[in-house]
Amino acid sequence: MNQALEQLAESISGRFAGQVARVDSRCGELTLEVAPAALLAVCRALRDEPDWNFEQLIDLCGVDYVSYGQDEWNTDT
Repeated sequence: MNQALEQLAESISGRFAGQVARVDSRCGELTLEVAPAALLAVCRALRDEPDWNFEQLIDLCGVDYVSYGQDEWNTDT
């Protein structure tokens, strides 16, 4: 990861301590996990606070593991 992204990661992690966690990336991208309860507050802060001034959300993913492995699909494990 380049120096600018590393500095951004440190700044965001400091500002949103306890609400975000860094995720290792093999593609040189900055990836963060945001606690579900904090998602709107973090997104609004990144958009509205002058220190951040983000303009576009590129990707938002969610996974529901509640019934993982408990359905009609046949699996090997």
